[in-house]
Amino acid sequence: MADNLMQLQRQAAQRVQQMQEHSRRVLEAHQGVRQPRTESRPLPQLETEQWLLLGLALLLMRCGGRTELTLALLYLAL
Repeated sequence: MADNLMQLQRQAAQRVQQMQEHSRRVLEAHQGVRQPRTESRPLPQLETEQWLLLGLALLLMRCGGRTELTLALLYLAL
């Protein structure tokens, strides 16, 4: 019985080491992949009303509004 307990403890310790090694590899792989930096571009010069219409269209899209109304707002913004 004591031998079984020792064997279970060794197996548990091995599993912990394997999980730690796996986590270390995943972390190293994730750190090795660098996200490309995006250059910040200036916003287009639009009138206040155009920005308002674009914002309303975005809000309508996110709330699941009618596609026709969203397209109409986008058309008016341009």
